[in-house]
Amino acid sequence: MYLKEVNDSDSQQGGGFQLPRSLTAGFSYPSHAGPGGGAPHFHQSGEEGKVLVYRLNQEDRFESVATELQGDTKQTFARFGAAIASIGDIDGNKFTDVAVGAPLEADSSGSIYIYNGFRDGLRFSQKISPSDFGMKLVHFGQSVSGAPATASNKASIAVGSRGGVHVFETIPVIVIKPALTITPDIILHDQQMSEIPVTYQICFNVINEKLQSKYSLSVQ
Repeated sequence: MYLKEVNDSDSQQGGGFQLPRSLTAGFSYPSHAGPGGGAPHFHQSGEEGKVLVYRLNQEDRFESVATELQGDTKQTFARFGAAIASIGDIDGNKFTDVAVGAPLEADSSGSIYIYNGFRDGLRFSQKISPSDFGMKLVHFGQSVSGAPATASNKASIAVGSRGGVHVFETIPVIVIKPALTITPDIILHDQQMSEIPVTYQICFNVINEKLQSKYSLSVQ
């Protein structure tokens, strides 16, 4: 699921930029469940930051770190993890997706990272930067939040920067899995010189159940 900008704020009111030591977002999957903790001041070469996804045991106690999320390793002062938010199921696979802000990335222009949820956890999906939509912003990604569905019934997220908030709307993506069945699937050696009718059956399975579409196929 990809995101595009649909609205932005004209406000020019600035303010002090403060980074929390950690923020949390709760999300769960069959293989591991627990909150994600941001560590924007995590330091290797210069406060790159990271997010820790913790595993909970049956008593709802922290057991171990299940996953570590990190942004672009070339961005040494990104403060990845300064903002974290559960943004709902934007790709329609019935698992929670997560957005992570890195407001000091690219000389304080900032970026956000989108992670899609799957049965086995989170997978990186998309990085959004102000340069992607031709704007010069400061501290983009200092805050992020899932927004209510719009009139078009598309999921959206709100991203804060210095003096403004930008709202992004999802663009539906269809995942189609084709399956080919050939009947008969085995031809014996003693039948190779015979005329045998062969039937080909092609099925397409559409993953995104929310998308109402009609399909036309031509076969040659």
